Formats: sequence, structure tokens, C-alpha cells
Amino acid sequence: MKDDWHKNAACIGANTESFFPLVIKKKNLPQVISCFDLCESCSVSDKCLYQACINKEYGIWGRTTERMRKVFLKERDSTQELTLEECASLIQYLKDNEIYPYKGIVNF
Repeated sequence: MKDDWHKNAACIGANTESFFPLVIKKKNLPQVISCFDLCESCSVSDKCLYQACINKEYGIWGRTTERMRKVFLKERDSTQELTLEECASLIQYLKDNEIYPYKGIVNF
């Protein structure tokens, strides 16, 4: 995948430090929620999530935390190559199950 999708990311110019919390606790939850809200408005969040999954990135990428991605990757069929569509379906799954953006975020 070409890296030019970054040019369309909603987080361009944002304080990206908030996207890389050491831990997510109630104390920094407002900043984390702000990151999730920005991701919600992003037109390339599925590509962002795909890159995070492929490269095992740290922090908040594509509307997910590192822990959310680890759970997702652990439960999927690892013999199949990860696809962009599969990452987009993860975002929808999190929304459908009210895991995203606020409920349970401290646990993820």
C-alpha cells in the first residue's frame, strides 16, 4: 500500500502525543476520547488501522488502541493475509458492539 494516504489523515497538524499514551486511565480519558473523535471524522482511518495491524504499531491508530488490535489479530485466522476490508470490518464490529468509542475504552 502506498503511503500517500497519510496526506488525507484527519490528525495532520494535531497534537499526536495524545495518540500515544503509555496507559489509558480515567485521568487521561478525555485526551484519548478526543483522539477517537478525530479518527471518527477521518476518511482514511481504515488504511491507518491496516498499517497499524501490519506493522504492530503502538498507540491509537484507525480508531483502535494497541490492545484492541492485539485481541483482533489474535482471534483472526492468521493463515490468511490481513486485508484492508477486514480492518474496516473491525471498526464496524467495535461500533456495533458499543466497544467504540467510549464504553470499555479504559479496559482496552
